[in-house]
Amino acid sequence: MDELTLMRDFRAERVRPDPTARTLARRALEARIEAAPPAAFPVDEAPRRAPAPRRAPRHRRRLFAFAAATALAALLAGILVFGSGPTAQPAGAAEVLRRTAAIAAAEPGPGLFPGPHQLLYEKTAQAELQEWVPGRYTASYGGFLSTDPARAWGGRVSYTQEAWMSNKRRGRDRLVLGGISFLSAAERRRWKAAGSPLPGLFSGASGHAPEERVLEVGRGVHDVEVLDGPGYGQFGKLPTAPAALRRAIEARRRGKVDEGQVIGELWEILDKANTSPALRAAAFNALAEEPGIGLDRDAKDLVGRSGYALSYVGRGSSGDAPAGVRTEYIFDPATAAILGKRETLVDPGRRPWTKGIPAGTVLRDVAYLDQGIVDSIHRRPGEAGTS
Repeated sequence: MDELTLMRDFRAERVRPDPTARTLARRALEARIEAAPPAAFPVDEAPRRAPAPRRAPRHRRRLFAFAAATALAALLAGILVFGSGPTAQPAGAAEVLRRTAAIAAAEPGPGLFPGPHQLLYEKTAQAELQEWVPGRYTASYGGFLSTDPARAWGGRVSYTQEAWMSNKRRGRDRLVLGGISFLSAAERRRWKAAGSPLPGLFSGASGHAPEERVLEVGRGVHDVEVLDGPGYGQFGKLPTAPAALRRAIEARRRGKVDEGQVIGELWEILDKANTSPALRAAAFNALAEEPGIGLDRDAKDLVGRSGYALSYVGRGSSGDAPAGVRTEYIFDPATAAILGKRETLVDPGRRPWTKGIPAGTVLRDVAYLDQGIVDSIHRRPGEAGTS
């Protein structure tokens, strides 16, 4: 299996509704969602909220291991990105990306590469618009398969995910529900009257795959040991020249590739902890050559950290860049650290299954909180002990 395939296989799975499901979703959403602007309503009996981080997590701890590298990053951010005087003009997206590539290339170390008996740990905070039929089906972005819309629920589901990944040994996946909000007060009232049924893995009643060993499964928590642990991919043979890297992506696709697909593939390289500095620099430089990218210098990720956001509005039908959806890729320009990713509906008319969902609704939001190498699926970075 080629490395780009490994990279794509690492992604969290999404269920994509078929045409029949999209029609059902459209009809149900039109009937249910009120015309009033969307408002968030917290779960009254929220199960086990994950604690809010007290400080910015150590996303790439090796960036701060050497004082010289930190000083260089700060110098580049202060002089190159923001300018040197009151008349300096803001840098465009391509220029910012090239400067960020230079910072990424100067990182110490080759990346986070676990040994044969170690695991790569990653923690994320996520929020996603979902619809679910209790005991039957849960899907992202409002698409569901039920022929009985009255039994389906839709809302913004917030949770934390911890993953222990290995290419050699067992892994672990732990999900903890934070809360649910809804697009309308009517939907929330209907959900409460039905006993507040939770989606999919958070219901506590959903089963698990035969190869998974249950560590903790209950209302709001799904924690399993995966016997064939999720791999984290290996990218050592990918080219580190920007043009060659783009050609590798195109070759893997074996067909027409639009810029949205290329941007998505390049970001998948950047948000992996085991990507080398040279490859990260190549990905930033390759992004600088892509047309249609916007830049927001005042972006914040899901947990409130400030950064820059690249943005691209999809025009095709691919999962990488769906039409009518703006994808934002959030990063720290001073350190080249990846902070998060957000997908927002900007043109409901371009996505049949989102008709009735207001423009501006965030479909999916991810913040990368922590990464590191550990010796056991029962350890986190910084904790003592081995397997």
